[in-house]
Amino acid sequence: MATPLHPPSTTEHILARLTAVELDLAVLKSTCATREDLANLALKTQASIGALEVKMVEMEARLIKWFVGTAVTLSAVVGTIAFTAAKFVH
Repeated sequence: MATPLHPPSTTEHILARLTAVELDLAVLKSTCATREDLANLALKTQASIGALEVKMVEMEARLIKWFVGTAVTLSAVVGTIAFTAAKFVH
C-alpha cells in the first residue's frame, strides 16, 4: 500500500470543504424561492381561485336553467301522454 508523499494539510482540507459548502449554498440559492416569489405565487393563486369561483357560479346558473327546462319539458310530455290516454279511454 502506497502512502501519499505529502498528506493534505489541515488548511487544504478545510479549504476544500469550504469550497464544497459554498458550491452547495450557491445551488440552494439558485433553486430556492424567495419571499417575493412566494408572495407573487400567493397573488396568482388568489386570482386563479377568484376566476374559478366565477366559472363555478356561471356553471351553476347554466345547470339550474337546464334542470328547470328539463322539468318543464318532462311535465309537458307527461301531461300530453296523460291527456292522450284519457282521450282514448273515453
